[in-house]
Amino acid sequence: IAVNDKDTITIHPDTKVIAQFAVGTKTGKDKTVKVINIPENVKYVNVAAFKYSYALTNINVASAEGIITGQAPWGANSAPEDGEERSEVIVTYNYKEE
Repeated sequence: IAVNDKDTITIHPDTKVIAQFAVGTKTGKDKTVKVINIPENVKYVNVAAFKYSYALTNINVASAEGIITGQAPWGANSAPEDGEERSEVIVTYNYKEE
C-alpha cells in the first residue's frame, strides 16, 4: 500500500503474511495511517512491514502474542530517517473488532 487516504487499515482476513514495506516505502513514507488492525489468520509479519509508517501509533493484533512471528512492532519503532519524528507505537494483542 503506497498511498492511503484513511487513518485506519484493517488487513484482509484471508492474509497469511504481511510483506516488507507493506505500508509506505523509503521514497513514499506514509504519514496518514495511524492504526493497523491485523486479523487472526496472519501468521507472519515481516520485520520491516511498517518501517515507513510515520503516523502509526497503534497495531491491534487479533492473535495471541507468540502466534505471529517476526520482530514486533515490525519496524514501526525504527529510528526515523532524515530527522523526521515518529510516535511510539503501541501493539495490542487479542484485538476484536466490534
